[in-house]
Amino acid sequence: GTVQTTRRGATIYGLEIGLRKVLALFKPPGEGQKIDRILEAFSKKFVIDNKSSFQEKTAKFNADTTYIIAYLIIMLNVDLHNPNNANRRMNKKTFVERCRKLDDGKDLPATEVGNLYTRILENEIKLIMDRDDISGNLFTNPDKCSWLMKKGSGSMAR
Repeated sequence: GTVQTTRRGATIYGLEIGLRKVLALFKPPGEGQKIDRILEAFSKKFVIDNKSSFQEKTAKFNADTTYIIAYLIIMLNVDLHNPNNANRRMNKKTFVERCRKLDDGKDLPATEVGNLYTRILENEIKLIMDRDDISGNLFTNPDKCSWLMKKGSGSMAR
Protein backbone atom coordinates (compact mmCIF):
# COMPACT_ATOMS: atom_id res chain seq x y z
CA GLY A 1 0.00 0.00 0.00
CA THR A 2 0.93 3.63 -0.19
CA VAL A 3 1.57 6.00 2.67
CA GLN A 4 -0.38 9.25 2.81
CA THR A 5 2.49 11.62 3.48
CA THR A 6 0.34 14.15 5.30
CA ARG A 7 -3.16 15.27 6.10
CA ARG A 8 -1.89 18.55 7.51
CA GLY A 9 -1.31 20.27 4.17
CA ALA A 10 1.77 21.75 2.62
CA THR A 11 3.27 23.18 5.79
CA ILE A 12 6.58 22.53 7.48
CA TYR A 13 4.68 20.66 10.21
CA GLY A 14 2.83 18.58 7.62
CA LEU A 15 6.10 17.73 5.89
CA GLU A 16 7.68 16.72 9.20
CA ILE A 17 4.74 14.45 10.10
CA GLY A 18 4.85 12.83 6.66
CA LEU A 19 8.59 12.25 6.90
CA ARG A 20 8.23 10.76 10.40
CA LYS A 21 5.61 8.34 9.02
CA VAL A 22 7.83 7.23 6.18
CA LEU A 23 10.94 6.84 8.34
CA ALA A 24 8.95 4.75 10.84
CA LEU A 25 8.48 2.08 8.16
CA PHE A 26 12.12 1.14 7.58
CA LYS A 27 15.70 1.95 8.46
CA PRO A 28 17.16 4.17 5.75
CA PRO A 29 20.55 3.15 4.38
CA GLY A 30 23.59 4.99 5.70
CA GLU A 31 24.80 5.96 2.23
CA GLY A 32 24.12 9.61 1.37
CA GLN A 33 23.22 8.93 -2.26
CA LYS A 34 20.51 6.43 -1.26
CA ILE A 35 19.08 8.80 1.37
CA ASP A 36 19.04 11.49 -1.30
CA ARG A 37 16.93 9.25 -3.58
CA ILE A 38 14.55 8.39 -0.74
CA LEU A 39 14.05 12.06 0.13
CA GLU A 40 13.55 12.91 -3.54
CA ALA A 41 10.84 10.23 -3.86
CA PHE A 42 9.25 11.36 -0.58
CA SER A 43 9.21 14.98 -1.74
CA LYS A 44 7.52 14.08 -5.03
CA LYS A 45 4.88 12.05 -3.16
CA PHE A 46 4.33 14.91 -0.70
CA VAL A 47 3.72 17.33 -3.58
CA ILE A 48 1.27 14.87 -5.20
CA ASP A 49 -0.57 14.36 -1.89
CA ASN A 50 -0.82 18.13 -1.45
CA LYS A 51 -1.33 19.05 -5.11
CA SER A 52 -4.23 21.41 -4.46
CA SER A 53 -2.23 23.38 -1.87
CA PHE A 54 0.54 23.97 -4.38
CA GLN A 55 -1.85 24.76 -7.26
CA GLU A 56 -3.92 27.16 -5.18
CA LYS A 57 -0.79 28.79 -3.77
CA THR A 58 -1.93 28.09 -0.20
CA ALA A 59 1.21 26.05 0.46
CA LYS A 60 3.64 27.60 2.91
CA PHE A 61 6.51 27.01 0.48
CA ASN A 62 7.36 26.24 -3.14
CA ALA A 63 6.93 22.61 -4.33
CA ASP A 64 10.65 22.41 -5.14
CA THR A 65 11.43 23.39 -1.55
CA THR A 66 9.89 20.18 -0.13
CA TYR A 67 13.11 18.27 -0.80
CA ILE A 68 15.23 20.95 0.90
CA ILE A 69 13.01 20.97 4.00
CA ALA A 70 12.97 17.16 4.17
CA TYR A 71 16.77 17.16 4.02
CA LEU A 72 16.92 19.90 6.67
CA ILE A 73 14.76 17.78 8.98
CA ILE A 74 17.10 14.78 8.63
CA MET A 75 20.21 16.90 9.14
CA LEU A 76 18.72 18.70 12.16
CA ASN A 77 17.71 15.40 13.74
CA VAL A 78 21.27 14.07 13.35
CA ASP A 79 22.78 17.31 14.62
CA LEU A 80 20.61 17.44 17.74
CA HIS A 81 20.66 13.77 18.68
CA ASN A 82 24.03 12.36 17.64
CA PRO A 83 25.96 11.72 20.88
CA ASN A 84 29.25 12.40 19.06
CA ASN A 85 28.05 15.94 18.37
CA ALA A 86 27.06 16.87 21.94
CA ASN A 87 29.48 19.81 22.23
CA ARG A 88 28.69 21.33 18.81
CA ARG A 89 24.89 21.26 18.56
CA MET A 90 23.23 23.98 16.55
CA ASN A 91 20.99 26.34 18.51
CA LYS A 92 17.55 27.47 17.38
CA LYS A 93 18.65 30.97 16.33
CA THR A 94 21.40 29.58 14.08
CA PHE A 95 19.03 27.03 12.55
CA VAL A 96 16.41 29.67 11.74
CA GLU A 97 19.12 31.92 10.21
CA ARG A 98 20.44 29.03 8.06
CA CYS A 99 16.93 28.41 6.73
CA ARG A 100 16.67 31.89 5.21
CA LYS A 101 16.22 32.31 1.45
CA LEU A 102 15.67 28.57 0.91
CA ASP A 103 12.24 28.87 -0.69
CA ASP A 104 13.18 30.05 -4.17
CA GLY A 105 14.98 33.05 -2.66
CA LYS A 106 12.27 33.75 -0.08
CA ASP A 107 12.40 33.03 3.64
CA LEU A 108 10.46 30.13 5.10
CA PRO A 109 8.09 31.25 7.89
CA ALA A 110 10.49 31.87 10.81
CA THR A 111 7.94 30.80 13.44
CA GLU A 112 7.36 27.47 11.69
CA VAL A 113 11.12 26.89 11.30
CA GLY A 114 11.64 27.67 15.00
CA ASN A 115 8.79 25.34 15.96
CA LEU A 116 10.33 22.62 13.79
CA TYR A 117 13.61 22.99 15.69
CA THR A 118 11.82 22.66 19.03
CA ARG A 119 9.83 19.58 17.93
CA ILE A 120 12.93 17.79 16.63
CA LEU A 121 14.87 18.72 19.78
CA GLU A 122 12.11 17.42 22.06
CA ASN A 123 11.05 14.44 19.95
CA GLU A 124 13.89 12.76 18.07
CA ILE A 125 12.98 11.03 14.83
CA LYS A 126 13.81 7.46 15.75
CA LEU A 127 14.45 5.09 12.93
CA ILE A 128 13.40 1.45 12.84
CA MET A 129 16.44 -0.60 13.74
CA ASP A 130 17.44 -3.83 12.05
CA ARG A 131 18.23 -5.12 15.51
CA ASP A 132 16.09 -5.43 18.61
CA ASP A 133 18.35 -3.86 21.16
CA ILE A 134 21.09 -1.25 21.37
CA SER A 135 23.85 -3.85 21.56
CA GLY A 136 22.78 -5.17 18.18
CA ASN A 137 21.64 -8.57 19.41
CA LEU A 138 19.28 -9.82 16.74
CA PHE A 139 17.87 -12.58 18.91
CA THR A 140 16.38 -10.70 21.85
CA ASN A 141 12.91 -10.72 20.28
CA PRO A 142 11.30 -14.19 20.40
CA ASP A 143 9.28 -13.47 17.25
CA LYS A 144 12.49 -13.02 15.29
CA CYS A 145 14.33 -15.98 16.78
CA SER A 146 11.47 -18.49 16.63
CA TRP A 147 12.91 -19.98 13.48
CA LEU A 148 15.76 -21.29 15.66
CA MET A 149 13.36 -23.37 17.72
CA LYS A 150 12.98 -27.03 16.86
CA LYS A 151 9.42 -28.23 16.80
CA GLY A 152 8.63 -30.09 20.02
CA SER A 153 12.18 -30.16 21.39
CA GLY A 154 12.74 -26.61 22.70
CA SER A 155 15.64 -24.28 22.09
CA MET A 156 18.67 -25.04 19.97
CA ALA A 157 20.77 -23.14 22.54
CA ARG A 158 21.06 -26.13 24.89
